[in-house]
Amino acid sequence: MPVTLGRGLLLEVSDTQSIQARVREALAVAKDEEPEILTPQEAADLLRVSLLTVQRQAKAGRLPGRRVGKEWRFSRSVLLEWVGSGPDRHDLELYNRTERDERADQEGVGGEEQLEAEADGRQA
Repeated sequence: MPVTLGRGLLLEVSDTQSIQARVREALAVAKDEEPEILTPQEAADLLRVSLLTVQRQAKAGRLPGRRVGKEWRFSRSVLLEWVGSGPDRHDLELYNRTERDERADQEGVGGEEQLEAEADGRQA
């Protein structure tokens, strides 16, 4: 599976250990070319997401970073290792919710009805 780590760092990986090893290699190359401490916009560019996503995820504690006064700062190496570590509990919850909603759509059950049925322990 190809993984892009900002500014042309493209990795071809097949498992989690490979991802972690390749991230460490990419870090060695990136240290010479890129600043270690990133602004929120630079972190967004590195992760290829919007600035708003970085801000929301950092504020929620799901993206590793630190507040310095009123500003957020991020470590390039920590972000790359975080990406390489795989999904966290929140990512898995979102995936499961999406899967459940897709099943409900296929079965013709509304999302709210499905949630109520699951909460009641019955099938919709």
